[in-house]
Amino acid sequence: MKALAAPAAQQKAKNNSPTKTDGTAGDSLTFKDNRKQTAIQLSIIQMASESKVASLGFINSNSKKTDQKANPSKKTKAIPFSFSSALIQNKEKEQKISSDKVFQLQKKQVFVTGLSHLVEKKGETIYGGNEKLEVLQGQELEISTNALKSRRGPNQEEYSALDKKGPHHYDWFKVYTVDGKDISDQNLYVRGDVFKSATAEKGSDRLGKTKSVVEAVTKVPATFIGNEGITGLADALNDKTIHTRTSGGPGATVEGKQHAANMGIVGDSITGVTGLLAMAHGFKSLGDPEATAADIFITIIDIEQGAMKTGEAVSKLVHTASGSTLATDASHFGSAFEGFGSAFGGIKEGFEAMRGVVNLINKHQDYSTEEKVQASAEIALHAMESAKSIVLSVKAFIELVNSTGASGHLMAAVPGLDIAISGGKMIMQGYYLAISNNNRRAMNIQRNKIAEALKIDKEDLKEASEFYRCKDAEIANIRQVILQDQSRLKNHELNTGKRFFKEKREVSFLKNRISDLKAKIKVLEAENHASISRSQVEDFTLATELRDANKKRVVRQGIHLATEMAKIAGSIATLTGMGAAGGAAVKGAAAAVDLALPATRMAKQAGRDRMARKIAKGKAVPKKGVFEFDPTKSTAAKVEFRLQQAKFILRKIVNLAYLEEPNLTNEGNVILGYLKAAGVNEKKLIKNMSDPQKQIKILIEGINQREFI
Repeated sequence: MKALAAPAAQQKAKNNSPTKTDGTAGDSLTFKDNRKQTAIQLSIIQMASESKVASLGFINSNSKKTDQKANPSKKTKAIPFSFSSALIQNKEKEQKISSDKVFQLQKKQVFVTGLSHLVEKKGETIYGGNEKLEVLQGQELEISTNALKSRRGPNQEEYSALDKKGPHHYDWFKVYTVDGKDISDQNLYVRGDVFKSATAEKGSDRLGKTKSVVEAVTKVPATFIGNEGITGLADALNDKTIHTRTSGGPGATVEGKQHAANMGIVGDSITGVTGLLAMAHGFKSLGDPEATAADIFITIIDIEQGAMKTGEAVSKLVHTASGSTLATDASHFGSAFEGFGSAFGGIKEGFEAMRGVVNLINKHQDYSTEEKVQASAEIALHAMESAKSIVLSVKAFIELVNSTGASGHLMAAVPGLDIAISGGKMIMQGYYLAISNNNRRAMNIQRNKIAEALKIDKEDLKEASEFYRCKDAEIANIRQVILQDQSRLKNHELNTGKRFFKEKREVSFLKNRISDLKAKIKVLEAENHASISRSQVEDFTLATELRDANKKRVVRQGIHLATEMAKIAGSIATLTGMGAAGGAAVKGAAAAVDLALPATRMAKQAGRDRMARKIAKGKAVPKKGVFEFDPTKSTAAKVEFRLQQAKFILRKIVNLAYLEEPNLTNEGNVILGYLKAAGVNEKKLIKNMSDPQKQIKILIEGINQREFI
């Protein structure tokens, strides 16, 4: 049953109810001044104002700014709200829900919804306190779990007299940090209906990452060797071409067959390792509580395919070890396992294609044009991969019942489908390269507009932007070391019985370093650029980050276009019947380039992280140079920087509700430009308007994305 609100809350809810276009109360937020706006701008403003929250039990975007008296130019947008049953307790005075005992004090992470203010506690009362700090959608707070009951509710400039006579039914919580910044000494409190508790993010999937790395690393030798009938160097040594059969041809020499057998051992070992990893990761994924029925089905198929690959590898290795030149039971089992494994692969790819079709049909209204194009391309690629798996399955079952193997003409379908797959990828990569280049240009133009509007030289803005980025990176790196030291400290405290004196010295050292690092953070947080404030440079910084992100997208899509073109050349060479060895070499080289890109980035990032830790601990000093690692681009620094960009976008969206024309339209178009450059669909943001944590995740994923296929 829905909880009833207290009388004061009911009155506010009644007064704050939005109106439909016909003037009646309803769920759709509109504006009484009849300003003209596009549908998208209205949607963004509606997201900022959050109209549909009655069933959520808290005020989202609650509200209006509560300092309207101080800033009358910003008009309040009416928003409905409701309260949980905990808010209707009629207390005669403010009281703590739980005990004052220190050991009961707990903290939790929450995200602000909408816009509100933190209030300073005055003596023992919240009601008489002053508004101190404005907080907006997406900002992260660390608060106490112990609540104070107060008469003070939202919109004090209008309802102060009403609240003064009302019961103590509003929950207020002490705030310790705002976006990681310590404010515990300021005695500020946040109202319980202006935030949503943070949900625990999934931990990193180490097994999944290991599986991906192994597959990427082994793809290069596997491509050279070949495991698909007529496509590799081992196949060429056995004279397997489109003019012969998969059992080999008359052109194979004894020496060539021996080399091919040795390559086969490596290839089968790769198949076995990847199969075992697929099984292990699949069983682990079955325990995912967030998995849908479709996800579980795909996971089961992955497990089955992994099992078949493992069986294939073991059987073929046993056959090779026997030294037999004729078919054996082991080779028959190998063909059977290979056939079933490819069949499961075909089922998986076919299912993924059908799932893509269903999603595109059911959710097409939520997709942007780019997302519709991408979804359509992925469906086509899954369909071609499914066809390729079917051909390989047929080939394996023919080998099971026919000692001469499958026809080379049948196997010509494999490189033929490879050409089609690479061609499809090239079309998509070219499409995204063009989009990324347009976005890069748009952000360059935006940077110029920002400089002109501020009447500040662009180079000065660039220098100030870099100043704040480096300061924030230094703080992020120090916080990362503090987290690591706190974890080590906790482990030491659990092991006090072992090596007592050494443990005690280590604990003392860690506590002192944590204290020193926290003091250093306070100093860094107080530092500002000599002539340009942080607020002046925020838009320029975001536009620069989005420009740089799209530059990287252009480069990477260009590289992938070249490697796909090389793969097509390799497949064409294979189809000639005479160039399988050369085709395998070209395709293997392309696979090596694809592998080198992420491998180089991982190595460089590891070096940055190591340097950042050393500098934060005082064990090294920053150095500039071509061969030096940049600590300001450590993982911790990048995460914090992009988190700031995501929150800044949300803040701009919230502030739309307080703008008048023509600024409203201009700012709305700027925001839409940022979202497009980030690769974020505004419809997805609107769907998650009651969950700022999810909005931040969507924005960060968009900003982080560098490759699309």
